[in-house]
Amino acid sequence: MPTHFGRRYMRPVERISATEKIAGGVILLVVVLLVAGMLLHVTSKQPPLFAVDPAAFADKADVTAANAADDQAQAGDTSVTSPAGPAAMPAIDGPWTVPATVDRFTADNLYLKIDGQADAYQQFSVRSLMFGVYTRPDNPAHAIDVYWYDMGKPENAQGMYQAEAPPDATSADIGGASYQVGGAVFFCKGSSYVQVMPSTLDEADAQAALTIARRIAARIESQDVAAGPEQLLPQAGRVPDSMRYLAQDAFSLQFLGDVHTADYTVNDRSVTLFIHRADSAAAAKKLLVEYVAFIERYGQVTWRDVDANRNIVAGDAAGATDVVFAKGAYFGGVNGADDAGTARQAAVEFYNTLPEPRTSE
Repeated sequence: MPTHFGRRYMRPVERISATEKIAGGVILLVVVLLVAGMLLHVTSKQPPLFAVDPAAFADKADVTAANAADDQAQAGDTSVTSPAGPAAMPAIDGPWTVPATVDRFTADNLYLKIDGQADAYQQFSVRSLMFGVYTRPDNPAHAIDVYWYDMGKPENAQGMYQAEAPPDATSADIGGASYQVGGAVFFCKGSSYVQVMPSTLDEADAQAALTIARRIAARIESQDVAAGPEQLLPQAGRVPDSMRYLAQDAFSLQFLGDVHTADYTVNDRSVTLFIHRADSAAAAKKLLVEYVAFIERYGQVTWRDVDANRNIVAGDAAGATDVVFAKGAYFGGVNGADDAGTARQAAVEFYNTLPEPRTSE
């Protein structure tokens, strides 16, 4: 006789249909095939589905000659594919072996070689870097690294050199400007900025680095800047070794770049003169308008030249005096002076020393 428990909780067993049996068998077969496939994959010699490329963990600076050749082929540059090329590292006497390969980096992948410094070079419009290592087969501990930068134009090379040169550097008499410190040699010539860096402080290595630098300099054709800043900026009163090149954002102004500056002593006061050569007289006047607008935004215009033929304007911004002018395609003046009278005097004298604009300007 059924109990209360049995009447409430027990149900008759239902019959399983043929369709359900077939569906269950199919599912079981699929599971078996999946497990078998996984076992076969694991035990086979096929590469893993998510393999890690060892090259991703290789030394980022280890760029092969083949990759460099590919870059050169794409850019149409075949001058450094081998040490026999016209721009290759020169051989020197003694135990030193010329670099077996010359690696080339572009502005876009320069970080692969000088990570952390690439931005500074890009600010001076670097085009490329050639890198090679001189070695000594008799003593592998000795090596000399050569970094040969193409900065595009002499102004950029000078600017990058000046940005890194210590203020008390002693000339090494190489190229346009040079110095040697700790055995390493740094120089710029034409649009090239070159660093020759031995791995030791050995005196013989330092002499080898000096020889390499001189031979590289001999291979670089000099490129003089037409009407260069050395001639345009006044000689009188100039502070020695004070010339600087500002490739972009000169004086923290986004609209102003390609500027040369030098410090001067005028009336026992310090002033900074600057010069920029624009593409045209109209472009120079546009810069003058933008600069005056900057002065008016953060200060006020305090003086305009009474001579209507001269575009010279002075202003006080953030407690310092700027005097700016446009003359032909030249835009220049005085930046950040602490005495308004001295600043105006220096700017007017600077204006008068500049060449008269050509009719095309």
